[in-house]
Amino acid sequence: CSTSLAVLFRAMTSGVTFVALTGAAVKAVATVGACAAVGVYAHRHGLLDGKTQKTIDKLIAEIFLPCLILGKVTPNMSFAGLLDIWPLIAMCGFVVVFGLGAGALVSRGLAARWPEAFPKYKG
Repeated sequence: CSTSLAVLFRAMTSGVTFVALTGAAVKAVATVGACAAVGVYAHRHGLLDGKTQKTIDKLIAEIFLPCLILGKVTPNMSFAGLLDIWPLIAMCGFVVVFGLGAGALVSRGLAARWPEAFPKYKG
């Protein structure tokens, strides 16, 4: 958390104003909201059935999202930028490992308390 604040503070003191950061965030959220609204409209009016939704989901996850990441993120990466945000990158792995560990502990605790609820799980 303090690393995120440090990155934000550096951005704010390097000539980027809070208003500019807020504007960029609002623009990104509005773009996602507009895309979601189109999907909701199409679903409610029967333009998207289950099979079509699965096909679109697969296209987005396997083709469009990787292309977006490679096209937008990769050209803007630099070694200095990666050094600035390395704690955020490391936190991704930590969060996954912590979540897996916490889930395993909770599952074992629940299985010990209510074994009839976990008849097949032996993890």
